[in-house]
Amino acid sequence: GDSRLLEEAVVPLAKTLIQNNPRTGNCGALVRVFLGRTKELKISTECQDQLFIWQAHNALFMIRCLVKVFIREMSEEELHQQFSYQERVPGSCGETGSKDLLEELLLNLVHLIVEVPLLHQDLALV
Repeated sequence: GDSRLLEEAVVPLAKTLIQNNPRTGNCGALVRVFLGRTKELKISTECQDQLFIWQAHNALFMIRCLVKVFIREMSEEELHQQFSYQERVPGSCGETGSKDLLEELLLNLVHLIVEVPLLHQDLALV
């Protein structure tokens, strides 16, 4: 029941994000923040840095909710465009390096599943 209510509440926000994301890049920014956190997540679990783990957990939860709506509302090509961005390299004259955030996200998720130890604590309490 609660997950159904959450999904219904997220749909209008996700649709607004879909409309604005090509201009704002907010979805990509959220994914990049999460990707930045994954690099240090293994160390955080070993040190039991609960705040860092909690922040990564919340970012991943938000990404999950948004991707669920994205998959329902758009084609595969449009979904891919939501997770693609052009990164400008400082000092370059208009040249850009293209990165695929969706691919990078999936690779990092697999890495987390394989490398990060499972904590025997309830993250909902954090």
